[in-house]
Amino acid sequence: MYNVAGPGQNYMSLREYAACVRRLFAQSGQVRFSGQARTLGRVDTSRIKGELGWTARVSVAEGLARMFATQSYG
Repeated sequence: MYNVAGPGQNYMSLREYAACVRRLFAQSGQVRFSGQARTLGRVDTSRIKGELGWTARVSVAEGLARMFATQSYG
């Protein structure tokens, strides 16, 4: 099992992620956060890079835009 994430500068909180989705998909519903979420910070991707040579090539916003472009919502 590997952690998969983009470069450190692409790190975002769940609130920032929800805002990114809203910018790309204005009809999305409201997000409610509850409970005791912890901020864990950036994901360490050194193992997947070292063992498989994998690094992310797209930002979170670009990846979401691509995903929404290929989906049918209605």
